[in-house]
Amino acid sequence: MDRLALSSTLAGPACLARHEPFDPDLAMAVSPPPDLSSGAADSPAVLRVLFVEDDEHLREVLGALFEHDERELAVCASAEEALARLAEGPWDVLVADVNLGGRLSGLDLARRVLDDTPRAWVVLTSGQAIGPQALAALGPRARALPKPFDASELERLLDEARASR
Repeated sequence: MDRLALSSTLAGPACLARHEPFDPDLAMAVSPPPDLSSGAADSPAVLRVLFVEDDEHLREVLGALFEHDERELAVCASAEEALARLAEGPWDVLVADVNLGGRLSGLDLARRVLDDTPRAWVVLTSGQAIGPQALAALGPRARALPKPFDASELERLLDEARASR
């Protein structure tokens, strides 16, 4: 399961923090271990990653794939739920679907995150093209990840964010 087929059709349950252990054999089968040669292991703190995706199945898959000891991961179903998590403190990386089902889009959420935490990284995912002007307006730490994407592409972006801290 190297490629994830992503869609945004289902609304899901409330925002869930993912701190429970996961099956490392499953994680290794789908995603290689992070490359620690970049110096990422020297970072003083855990990378805080906030995933926002309105597709329930995709939230579960991404949550299982990308949690490990070097990350604190929260997975939310909407921008509104993510805003509640943001009130708890800053996040290092926001990974958000552009087309969320609520009144705020992933782009709206990204702007709010960057207003509060200008050094945060933003990864916007979408089945449609994300204009280069929209990304440029978000700053140098904003990236687009077209759906469907390979899990290793997102892993690479998370490693890049960690190494830049």
